[in-house]
Amino acid sequence: MRKILKMLSAVLVTAIVAAVISVSVTAAEPASISVKTAPTRTVYYEGVDTFDGMLICDPSGMVITVTNTDGTTFDVSADEYELIFMEVENYVLGENTATITYVDEKNDELTTTVTITVEESPVADVKITQMPDKTEYDMDKDVLTRENFSFDKLYSVIPEEFDAIMEENGITYEELKAAYDDPEQSELLKDIIFDEYESILMIDTAGMEIEVTFKDGTKQTLTDEQDCAVYNGTEIPIMVGQYKDITEGENTLYVDAAGVKADFTVTVKKNTVVTPEKPVTKPGKPVDNKNPEIPNTDGGVSFAAAAVIALVSGCGMALVPSKKKEQY
Repeated sequence: MRKILKMLSAVLVTAIVAAVISVSVTAAEPASISVKTAPTRTVYYEGVDTFDGMLICDPSGMVITVTNTDGTTFDVSADEYELIFMEVENYVLGENTATITYVDEKNDELTTTVTITVEESPVADVKITQMPDKTEYDMDKDVLTRENFSFDKLYSVIPEEFDAIMEENGITYEELKAAYDDPEQSELLKDIIFDEYESILMIDTAGMEIEVTFKDGTKQTLTDEQDCAVYNGTEIPIMVGQYKDITEGENTLYVDAAGVKADFTVTVKKNTVVTPEKPVTKPGKPVDNKNPEIPNTDGGVSFAAAAVIALVSGCGMALVPSKKKEQY
C-alpha cells in the first residue's frame, strides 16, 4: 500500500509541477511594450535620412520595457537585440509618429510609438574650393560598362571598402572575386550597378576640397579623405555623381550634400592605344571551390549585391554615382 501511495504522490507532484510550468510559460508571454528610454536620435533631416520618400530611422540607444501577461516586465536594449525596428510611413516635415516593433522569440510582433521630428536639409550651400587632381579620364580604362565590367576594375576604385567588407564577413579576396565572377552573381551585380546609367565614370576625388555651409551660418571644409560633414551630431554624406551616361568630351559631374549640389566638369577621351590593365592581386588562402557559397544578408540579398549596396550607401566622396533623375 505504501508503495502505491508513493507512486500516486509522485504522479501528483509531477502533475502539479507540469501545471505550474504550463501556467508560468503562458503567463510569461509578452503582451505589450513601451519605450523606457528614447532612441538617441529623435531629429532627422530631409535629404540626409530620407530616400525615395522613406524615412530611415535609427533605434540605437532605445530601451523598451516588455510587459508579460502575468504583469512581470523586463527591459530590452535596441543596441543588443536586433529584432527591434523603427519606421515612419509617409513622413512630413515637423513631428511624426514612428512605429516601434519588437519581435519576440516566437516571431510574434508587439508595437508602440515614439515621436520624432523631421527638419529641412540643414545645408545652405556647397562650393568646390579645390578641384580634384584628376580631371581627364580615358573612355576605355576609366568608364565602367556592362561590356568591360570586371571585379578587378571594380575593386580598384575603392579597395579599402572591399577590404572592410571581407574582414567583416570573414571572406578572402579570392573567395569574393570567385563569387563576383560567377555568371549568375555577375549579372545580378550588373543589374544593380547599371540600373540608372549604362556607363559610369570611376571618379577619382583625390585632391578635391569642398566647403559646406549650413543654414545656421557655420561652415566645414572637407577633403577627399573625410567621409562626411557633421551637423548637430548627424553625419551628412558627401556624394559625388553624374547626371547622365558618360560620353566622349566634357561631362558635368556634381558634389551633393543633403540635396544641395555643386557642379564641376571633367573631360573623357578615347585613346587609340589602350594599355592592358595589370590584374589586381591580393594574398589569401587558395579557394577549393570555384563557386563558393555566398553569404546572404537578412533581407535575402546575395553577398555580391550586399557588397555593392554597402559601397554606394555609405558616406564618402569617391562613390559610384547616386541615383538621380535629372538629365542635361
